[in-house]
Amino acid sequence: LILFGLHHLVGVAMKINTTQSPLFIFVVFVETTIFWWLPSRALRSEEFDAIDEWVTKARAKGQEGRVAAELVMNLETGVQKSTTNASYIDSDGSLTLEVQHACPNHGEIATPSKLPVLWALDDRIKYTLRYEDTWKLVVDGIKLLPVSEGLVMYQDSKCKEACKSKTDLIETIKCERAWFFKWYEKKWKSTFKKEKYYDYVKNPGHKMGRILAGMYGHWLTWYSIKQQGSGNDAWEKFLYNFITFPPVKVDFFTFQATSDNYEEVEMAMQTSPLLEGRYGNLDLAAYKSLNFYEKNSAEFDPVEFEKQRSKGFSPSIMNFGAMTAKGRNLQDAKVRGGTAKFILKTTSPCTNPAQPPEDPTFGCQGDHGR
Repeated sequence: LILFGLHHLVGVAMKINTTQSPLFIFVVFVETTIFWWLPSRALRSEEFDAIDEWVTKARAKGQEGRVAAELVMNLETGVQKSTTNASYIDSDGSLTLEVQHACPNHGEIATPSKLPVLWALDDRIKYTLRYEDTWKLVVDGIKLLPVSEGLVMYQDSKCKEACKSKTDLIETIKCERAWFFKWYEKKWKSTFKKEKYYDYVKNPGHKMGRILAGMYGHWLTWYSIKQQGSGNDAWEKFLYNFITFPPVKVDFFTFQATSDNYEEVEMAMQTSPLLEGRYGNLDLAAYKSLNFYEKNSAEFDPVEFEKQRSKGFSPSIMNFGAMTAKGRNLQDAKVRGGTAKFILKTTSPCTNPAQPPEDPTFGCQGDHGR
């Protein structure tokens, strides 16, 4: 997890003069990578002690509590230098933690994880762990945002205009994804295959381009995805799901133990569409008329999904997808949540950034966070 924050741009990473406008600084940090290393215990602030105490109490709730604790610790450790206050309440079976930051923060998930999304944390975050038939972590102040490149691709392809005569949601999706795939295929050799498009120095915002260069541009990966459907169907769905990832606010996570190993806890994440506000160069209002929230999940098939998941393709993608799918289908026993082992990695701070001119997140693999 590569974390960005206004506080650190001003005070540490870039030494930007504090008299400059917040808007200018915010635009700059979208294109700049900053790494916040996992701190030693001695470096932790007094404010972080309350978080530590909440985490200790959460861990005592069993396997599910341990996963909830690690999720919160990962997120808050990454942004701890912007922490100004934290407090918790242990009351009536609920554990509530409130954390105040000097500024909003956001962090992109590392490119090798093949997830073109960012965790965004408001300046005030509230976590409440409680039991309601299953363990639930209710959150306020956490968002999951797409990279703007997907929206640009969707708009440039003109797939919405090409399919405007369709009135049924599924028919619209099938039309749009087929149109988009043909457009992408034509543009592959002339644009997306070119190193200058996905080069980090020239185009740091083209995260999706760097991900797809190693997938669509890698014969074995290309073929393994193509084999999941007839014709171009599998690639159509894959690319369409990539570009239509919607901006959302996270409502809550659920946790369900399946063994004595906490890493095997199944997680669900329930979200709500987020269509107002601006995060750097991402204007959420631009998503209002696109129905990405509905389109991105409309073709989900739990049986086919589990078949693909069982083949071991990209655990980060499959388990993140499983977590979001379960969040939309909490009562459907056929839908299995994402496995904690893989989900928690997507929230862990990166400790091994790659050196320039590489995408710094290329170093965020293995035990070095995401």
